Amino acid sequence: MLKKSFFALLVILAAILFFNIDTLVLPEQIKSFFSQYEDASPLPPGEITPSTLVLSGKTLNMGDTPDTVMDNFGESVDTFNSEYGFLWSVYHNDYKNYIQIGTDSSGRVCAAYTNSLTFSLCGISVGSSAEEVWEAFGEPIEAIKKENILFYLPTGTDGKHETDTFLFRKMYIRIFYDCFKNNTVTAVHIIDRDTEELFVRQYPLPSSENATFMELENFYVTNALRVREGLKPLEHSLAVLPAARAHATEMAQNNYFGHADLSGGDVLKRVTAVGVSVSVVAENLATGCQSGIMMHEALMNSEGHRKIILGDYKYLGVGVAFAEDARPYLVQNYFNPPIVTIG
Repeated sequence: MLKKSFFALLVILAAILFFNIDTLVLPEQIKSFFSQYEDASPLPPGEITPSTLVLSGKTLNMGDTPDTVMDNFGESVDTFNSEYGFLWSVYHNDYKNYIQIGTDSSGRVCAAYTNSLTFSLCGISVGSSAEEVWEAFGEPIEAIKKENILFYLPTGTDGKHETDTFLFRKMYIRIFYDCFKNNTVTAVHIIDRDTEELFVRQYPLPSSENATFMELENFYVTNALRVREGLKPLEHSLAVLPAARAHATEMAQNNYFGHADLSGGDVLKRVTAVGVSVSVVAENLATGCQSGIMMHEALMNSEGHRKIILGDYKYLGVGVAFAEDARPYLVQNYFNPPIVTIG
């Protein structure tokens, strides 16, 4: 009876959170549930910490200093802000061994994301099974408590098991699975516990800057995945960007989600309207995810969207806009230029 009541309460709290109720006192029953994930025990002397992420022989730990990161990874390819407010630095070699490393205001590592074939975390890597993940990290958690609010953690859509989140040794580990490869690991996102719990929001703060950061992140991780799968990286298209952003903005402002815009136009009409000539064009849409990373992982677990991401295209433009409730809408426009015949 207690178990049924608890899960009923979770549903109610999640619904309250959805309607922006910002203060909520947790019953003792819920506090007890979260106490099982408290882990303050010290590590055995000389043991590699569970937060040690290994990437092609290079190591990364939460709390690493800027000098340590520089020694291991060198100069970053790019930097941009995260939805949390910390700085993401991007490292890759033509999108191989891709990793994002998050650093706080003091320059110390507080987060990481990678979908590289060469990563390893507690013996977990690309291709590991969910059972192996649970053996390494224990039972996944169902929610995160932030300032006495429960943020429910979805595990997938349409009956697919797409992700698990673990609170393990003072960090949150989110494992992403590939539903088209027998639900095996495809990527990992790690974040310091304090950093995660200070982000008391469902979505980023709506701003043009945060929209641009999400666009850039989504473009990078899409290319990293393509290269991992043996495909050529896409070129970033500034020309098609206005069309992608305009459609994202129209959906966000008018609370709809679809490929047909309010005038009845489709993606071909939108890209040609901004002066882009194409021989083929395709469009992916996503909404409701916290970051460009999560948008990407969700799209990869949808057959039609996945085929486009892994399709034979040359250019990609990504547009993002925020609705009034801060929900982000993302538009990806993939295309090839017209074929030019000489002679």
